[in-house]
Amino acid sequence: MNLLNKDLGNCLHNGWSSLESNFFWSESRYASIILPIKSKKKKIGIQFIVEPFLQPGKVFEQNLELFINGIYCYGKSFNKVEQEIIFLEVDSSLLFSSSLKIDFIFPNSVSPALLGLSNDERRLGFKLFEINII
Repeated sequence: MNLLNKDLGNCLHNGWSSLESNFFWSESRYASIILPIKSKKKKIGIQFIVEPFLQPGKVFEQNLELFINGIYCYGKSFNKVEQEIIFLEVDSSLLFSSSLKIDFIFPNSVSPALLGLSNDERRLGFKLFEINII
C-alpha cells in the first residue's frame, strides 16, 4: 500500500502541517501517525520517504527517533538536505490491532522564525513525502 497526498494526510494524527506541494512538514518536536494495517503476516515493512529541515550555517543536523506502539525502533541523525528512505521492519507482535501508532520525535527541530529566515513559528524537523507498507 502506497500512501501519498490526501491518503497520507488521512493517517496523520498530530504534529503535521496540511499538505504543502507534495509533502507534510512536522510542526513540533512530536508528531504521530495512525497507520491502518490490513495484513497480519509475520512481519511487514514500512518505508518512509522524508527530508530533514537543515539550513547551512544555522541548522547542521536533524535527529529523528521513531516509536511503534510505544516501543523504540529507530534513531538517526541526518546532515544532508536530500530525500532519505527510512525502512522499518515491524514484527507481528506489534500487529495486535487494525492499526499502528507511529510516534516521531524531532529533538532538535527549530522554527524558521527563530533562525531569522521567515515569520514561520512552526518547529520544523522533517518533510514527509510518502509511506509505503510492504
